[in-house]
Order: sequence, then C-alpha cells, then structure tokens
Amino acid sequence: MNKYLIVIHPELHQNFPKLFRDQDSKTIAIGFTKSSLSVDKYVDEFRLINADNGYEFIQSIINNKELLKELNGLILWGDDEIMYQIANSKIAQNLKLRILPVRKKIGLQILGSKVGQSKIFKNLELKTPKTKIIKSPNQLKQTLKNFQGPFLIKGDRLGGGAFVRKYESRKEFALKDVNASWYPIVLQDFIDGPVISVEAFFKKGKLVAWIYSAYEGALGEFGPSYLRTYKNPSNLDFEADLIKLADHCGLDGMFNCTYILSGSSHYLIEADGRPNSWHFLFDHFKLPIMQIYQGEMPLPNSPLSPKIHPNKSEKIIDLNRSISHAINQKDKKLYFYSILKLFNSTNWISGRRIQLIKQIARGFKTLYPFSLRKGSFLLLVKTFRKLPVTWQKPFKKSGATKFIAHTIFRL
Repeated sequence: MNKYLIVIHPELHQNFPKLFRDQDSKTIAIGFTKSSLSVDKYVDEFRLINADNGYEFIQSIINNKELLKELNGLILWGDDEIMYQIANSKIAQNLKLRILPVRKKIGLQILGSKVGQSKIFKNLELKTPKTKIIKSPNQLKQTLKNFQGPFLIKGDRLGGGAFVRKYESRKEFALKDVNASWYPIVLQDFIDGPVISVEAFFKKGKLVAWIYSAYEGALGEFGPSYLRTYKNPSNLDFEADLIKLADHCGLDGMFNCTYILSGSSHYLIEADGRPNSWHFLFDHFKLPIMQIYQGEMPLPNSPLSPKIHPNKSEKIIDLNRSISHAINQKDKKLYFYSILKLFNSTNWISGRRIQLIKQIARGFKTLYPFSLRKGSFLLLVKTFRKLPVTWQKPFKKSGATKFIAHTIFRL
C-alpha cells in the first residue's frame, strides 16, 4: 500500500516522509514546484506536475484520470482548496470517497468549507460557539441584531485565518468590510480562551489517536502557531465530539481540529481534513498510527494519546516560523528564545539540523548589522555556555557550533 503526499505548500509537510518510512511500500510526493521533498531520502518518488500556480496544479490533478485511478492507500492532501475542488468536481462519487479523507457522502461537505462544517456541527449538536450561516449582505445586517459582540465573520473557504475578521461590537462593523466573494459566510460569537489544537487520526470512521496542545505563539491572531505546549487535557469532552463526527462523516486520515477552551469546556471551531506541520509528532510521542493504518496492528478499543506525566508538559517550537516571525517583527528576544528551544524544535526532532542552522544564521545576519555581529556572536556563545551540559552535548557532537560560527562570519 503506497502513501501519497499531494501538496501545494511543501514546506508545511517536509517532516512527513520520515513518519511514513517502511520497507513494504513506497512514499510518493506530488507537487508543482521542486522542494526539499524532491530530494528527501524518505521519498521514494517525486512527481513534478507542470503548473504555474496552485490553481493550475489543482486542475491538473482533477483532470489526470490515470493518477486518480492509481491513488490508493494513505493519501494526504496538503491543502484545503485541493480537497474542496475535488469534492465539488464532476469526478465520480465512489472515486471521491476512495481518495478523499471521508468515506461517506455527507462527509464531503466538511472538506475546505466553513459553512459545510458549521452545518454538520449543528446537526450533530456538537458544542460550538453560537453560529449562523449567512447568504447575503441583507441577511447579515438583520442577523447581527442578535449578536452583541465580540463576534467573528468567516469566509466560507478555509485559509489559515486569511478569511476571518473579528469585531468587538456591531458599531465597529460595516457591510463593506465583507467582500462579495466571501459569501456564504459564517457569523460566530467570539469566545475568549486558550486556542487548543487536536491533531487527530481516523480510520474507517473511528478515532484512532490524538495529540493535544495549546497555542503559545502564533503568526497573527488567527494565523498558524509557531510555539505549542503539549500536555494532558483537563477534560476529554472533545473526544466524544470527534468520535461522533468520525462516525457520521466516515473520517479516514489526518484531521487538524481547533477548539477554544472556555472554563473546562472545549468548543469546536474547525475540523480541517488535512495534516498540518505538527502532525508528524505522532511518531515523536510513540503513537503507532502507521502500523494501525496499514493493518499491522488492530484498531484500539479506545483512542490512543501521548503518555505525558499528569503534572508535566512539553513545549515544542517550529523554528522556521518563529525565526521568520522574529525577523519580520525585528524581535531579538523571540530570536534568542528560539535558539534556547533548539532541542525542542520540530526541526531538531525531525532531524533537519543543517536547515535549522541555516535558519539561525539567517536570523543573525538580518537582525544584527555587520558592526554588531562580533559582539552579538560572543553574546550568543555566552548564552550557549549557560545551557545545561546535557543540552550542550548533542549540539557539540553534531558540529553545529563550528558550522554556525563559520556561516555567520562568511555573511
């Protein structure tokens, strides 16, 4: 059984091939731009689709009958828009239900659509913020009379927070703020509380495993996270919701589920049918999802989750995002914090250490003018020497210290 990774943004899924590794099947990555996936040692075959942009890539996939016929096994679609377009295309329904991460017709509604998700969440009586689906500006104007604020307006299509606007009250809002292309939209009460991510894995409509984390740092109020704390949840109410959703829609694959924790209750915001850049941590937490998916292990009687000590947690940082954010915001404090979290980064865990060092060097070059680099580098060395000896050993062993010094002074 082959594994397919079909992506528009390969940098978000560069850690997945290692998770997929096994001797009995091939890992095939498909994209329209050459990337690290094309030279990854865990990718058996990289297929480059001739396309100039994401839209052309999606249309090429939809029109490639041979590829669609070939797809079988574990198929990870790396983008909401690909799944939305396939779900709403003229492709035969039985083929859609074989290649997309849902095994029931009704499940097609939740792929890439906030409106579709909201309808199904309501029908299943899942715990969500107060939500209304709006089809026109006039309906929005009338419905807002029942929303005091704060509230959110969301365009139908999913897009990492790009189509989400927050308003503190009706007075702040103007109909012209909502582009006509957004309709139908979702109007939703804003609930204040920690943002929780549940990376979930499903098979044949069953919840197989999940990992639970709280956002600690994100790229904008509704953007992707760069720092998370993995811990045991105080309440498992979200698990019952996911079990019900999985059975109703026939979920099959990796889903990225977002909640707001208010008091002791989890309110479901979205359940996106694609892996995010954190899903590969199933392997880090020793959850055997690939063995279960491939039938080497039976489905568990109850969902699997990480074995984290009740009073402990684990912070993990995505240095690609955090250092890029530090550069954009000229935030030297975040830059140094990122370095201190080096050994608890997705980059280190996934083994991409040369790439990691290049990121550190890039941040150093950008944040510090040439005249200050020598003094700043000495400060960096002093900071490194203050780390616990157990943290210093793997860094020294890898030769990273010399590599960083050499790279920085070449810049």
